[in-house]
Order: sequence, then C-alpha cells, then structure tokens
Amino acid sequence: MTLCPIGCWNVRGFNSPDRVLACKKLVSSYHLDMLCILEAKVPLDSMSDD
Repeated sequence: MTLCPIGCWNVRGFNSPDRVLACKKLVSSYHLDMLCILEAKVPLDSMSDD
C-alpha cells in the first residue's frame, strides 16, 4: 500500500498573496497530493490558480 503525501496547515490571513505563494511552495517542495487548509476565510474569487 502506498500512502499519498498530505499536508495540513492552520493558516491565518490566507488572503495575503505571500501566504498563497508560501502554500504553493509547500505543496511543490514536498510533492503533496493534498493540502488541507484550516480556518481560512477566503473569498471564492481569490481561489483561482493565476
């Protein structure tokens, strides 16, 4: 059985572009298949992958 890499981050202020970039770098550097973001209050329109 192979386990897929999963991360979890209780991030505050995810609307900040710096935090979004840090999150993307985290996924990339650890080759995560899934990242769970906890307690994020993010508007739907800022969830695009630009």
